[in-house]
Amino acid sequence: MKQPILVTGIHRSGSTWIGKTISASKDVKYIHEPFNIIMDWANPLGKIGLKTRVSPFNYWFEYFDEQTSEKRKREVLTFIRNFYELNSLTIAHELFKIRGRKDISIFCNEIKSRAKRPLLKDPIAFFSSAFLAKELNCKVIISIRHPLAFIASIIRKSWEFNFNDLLEQERLMELHLSKYKDMIINYSNTNYPLIDQGILLWNIMYDFAYQLKLNNNSNFYFITHEAMSKSPFLEFENMFKFLDLNFSNEVIQQIERSTSGQVKNDLNRNALQNIKSWKSVLTNDEVQKIKEGTEAVASKFYTNDSWI
Repeated sequence: MKQPILVTGIHRSGSTWIGKTISASKDVKYIHEPFNIIMDWANPLGKIGLKTRVSPFNYWFEYFDEQTSEKRKREVLTFIRNFYELNSLTIAHELFKIRGRKDISIFCNEIKSRAKRPLLKDPIAFFSSAFLAKELNCKVIISIRHPLAFIASIIRKSWEFNFNDLLEQERLMELHLSKYKDMIINYSNTNYPLIDQGILLWNIMYDFAYQLKLNNNSNFYFITHEAMSKSPFLEFENMFKFLDLNFSNEVIQQIERSTSGQVKNDLNRNALQNIKSWKSVLTNDEVQKIKEGTEAVASKFYTNDSWI
């Protein structure tokens, strides 16, 4: 089995851009958010009582480590592997989706794709990235995005965050988030403005990311969204070397399409202009509030001039 790749980081941090670019390689199979607890996974054998894909996750951003029960480990790892391994269950899962001639071609392509290197694009797997690196022998890409850009993005999307999903995970809270516990309790009981939610969430996640970075795990690669936007060809080429993937013409063309701004959508935009897109969303007072609220963690990844 080829070594899997996990692309993760805080949501709205460019993980989809990174994942789609890597998957432009003909050697890679793209898998979208297996940790997503509300994804409507196809379950074609459900009518005969054989459930091929039922999410085992209980929380957004669920945490697993070496102390997780063996039963839960097997449950989660089997679920994830079934997205890319070839076995009787996965073959049956795809086979029973066939309804016509067109589906036969889709089936054949899906079966062939399972010989490729799996890429899990999943910001929701962030807190379990070390667990997956160990248990699946993943190489992990952690995408970091500036707090101004991240918070402006969730304001645009009106994306709230339920902090109860963190609070109810006792081991995650005890081992990694204890310094934020009082704030998480408050934010779980009160509907704070998006800017405040964003500040707390950014601090929580990138404080955790910094601890991962200090572990010097050779399977982890940390990159800022801003560095990739400034020098996408160079940064992706370096990333492909880390992943032991060929930096092919198909990949180069995908980078050109996604960064030139010729076609504008969620995955294609002018990369340089996008770095400062927060300026059209945030007021000066909001920028100052975010800087004061995140600077202690942000200074581990960004210099002062990134706030201008």
